[in-house]
Amino acid sequence: MKTKSPSSTSSSELGSDREGLIALPDEAAVRTSPFVRWFVLLLFVVVSAGTGLTDTFFPAPRPRMALHQELDYEARKERAHVMDGSAARLFEYEQRLTSRVRRELAEPYSTFLYEYLHEPSAIVIRGEGDWLFMRERTVPPARSDADLAGLGSAAVAALDRRVEGAGVPLVVVPIPRKSVLHADRLPRGIDSRVGLDRVIIDALVARGVKTVDLLRAFQERAVEGIYYPCDSHWSAASQLLAAEEIMRTAGRLAPEAERRTVVVEGDAVTPPGRLDLLKYMDVRLGGARLAQLRRQGLHNYTVEMREGPPDRIPPELDASRRAGRIAISGTSFSDGKLFSTYLAHYAQQPILNGAMSAANFAGQLRELLQRRAEFPELELVLFEFPVHQLFFGVGDDGAIRLPDSLGLLLAELPPTHVELLELAADFDVERGFRAGEFVDVGGHEPLRVAVLAAGALFHTGDGIAALRVRGAAEGKRAMLEVQVGDVRMRAIWPAGATEVVLPLIFTRAAAQRVQLFAHGDAGARVRVDGLEVVLDSPGGRTRALELGAAVAEGDGWTRRVDFADPLPTRRFAALVMDHGGGVDAATELVVTPADDALPPLRVAIPAGAGDAAFAIDLGALGGAALRSVEWRGSGPPPAVDGARGLRLVD
Repeated sequence: MKTKSPSSTSSSELGSDREGLIALPDEAAVRTSPFVRWFVLLLFVVVSAGTGLTDTFFPAPRPRMALHQELDYEARKERAHVMDGSAARLFEYEQRLTSRVRRELAEPYSTFLYEYLHEPSAIVIRGEGDWLFMRERTVPPARSDADLAGLGSAAVAALDRRVEGAGVPLVVVPIPRKSVLHADRLPRGIDSRVGLDRVIIDALVARGVKTVDLLRAFQERAVEGIYYPCDSHWSAASQLLAAEEIMRTAGRLAPEAERRTVVVEGDAVTPPGRLDLLKYMDVRLGGARLAQLRRQGLHNYTVEMREGPPDRIPPELDASRRAGRIAISGTSFSDGKLFSTYLAHYAQQPILNGAMSAANFAGQLRELLQRRAEFPELELVLFEFPVHQLFFGVGDDGAIRLPDSLGLLLAELPPTHVELLELAADFDVERGFRAGEFVDVGGHEPLRVAVLAAGALFHTGDGIAALRVRGAAEGKRAMLEVQVGDVRMRAIWPAGATEVVLPLIFTRAAAQRVQLFAHGDAGARVRVDGLEVVLDSPGGRTRALELGAAVAEGDGWTRRVDFADPLPTRRFAALVMDHGGGVDAATELVVTPADDALPPLRVAIPAGAGDAAFAIDLGALGGAALRSVEWRGSGPPPAVDGARGLRLVD
């Protein structure tokens, strides 16, 4: 029998009009009797009125919000307008938070869809069998791996610099994604970009951040499943492996012969609380089905005394203690007594648990540092966060938004030492902020305070350069926003502060435009007395270096300084040059360590930055001694000869 190809099917056979659209059927074919029409209308009115009255007079309590969620919610209320639909979206959002009807009906409806139609919620991806994945963690934003890793590592490096300057070194613990470690369980068509986590971890290491490489540890050493199938968290076996790797990286791993505790293996059953992806979807299963899911579990482990009564550990290692020289600050991956006990076992030291379930990036670290005076023995913080928390979002204006918790922490934690950097051009301050008087910035869109033109400052984007805002805030809560290129960070002006120092964070080394904005709650006022770019230098030591005259070499030229004896540096060292220092037409900076096992640090310099001020972080060298510093350029040597001055700040 002869068949037609899809392209040969006529539009009339498909019920389409001449433009290829699906045509509506005739009115007679869908005509409904008046009785049915009135019944449907009446049912709709009764149900709508009933649910509306229930939610109005008996609303469910609004869930507790984190500070960044509160800020976003308040911003939505300020921007809500009827004409553009934002007020309707706000109403819908509030209904989701407080609708009692939704909460009562969601569970049976979601359970039916999941079990009988195999339909998960839109926030979850159902993979092989019962394997579930959080969608937002599985599918990264449509930005390149280099951009995501560059900005994420820059933000962590800026945080690392500021926190260690306050006397609390960090060991960073990024948790690899479930969709990377169990990519074979994903359904077809889902691209989790499994190489992205490796790029991010390598970028952190390249910036000199002490980073625990759990991705490599899990891939090379894991003998059981790493995540639970129906949960967004790692298994007990993974926690045990991670605790050992963390203490090894931190240099706190106690030799096995000196440990007073041992690890005891338990049953292979998923704990009841480790089915959270079902809870996210409001799916509740019981009986044989629940037992089936729990049998997919992995071994559990307890820590007990090597000698003495079972089920006990030394009191000083009890994870319920609120003291210790080592703290873990993070999310639900490290929250709870189990993981703290594993850490205490491998370190043989008490662990101060500063983690919290559903915590945002840097939020718990901020709370821990706010209470720093309560923990006088604290000397190290393990900063845990899931890798997906570095997938920073994009605002309505197209700018990438760094987490509010990051900006808040940096605003509240002033640097221990700063050094002024002279720029090629001063800030262009908006007229309203020039008089040195308080300006009303509350209750409306952010007001631009000042702009530093592109090309005036070249920096590595990791917080070595920072914007110092001198002035005051009064009235209601006032906020500052600093934007570097298309990266924006928001922070509250701390109460009583006469200056705020916010690191300049960007994806890569560049000379982008810098903008400062101010806004806040209705009644907030800000006075700006001065704006400067400073170096965030925890050590505060400065040494002058002198680059030699330009010398032709091959197809280009070099300016170089060699050190007869290796020049010692500290971890947060930076090379600095004020504007007009004569970078000339240099295209690359090369810093060579004295240790031949370490590769040189190379920083590409953009065209047209010859008169810019430079702030280049040497964190990738980790405080190594230097053999030489060299500027390289292409073409003939610059016409203007002579030495050029640099500063080494560490």
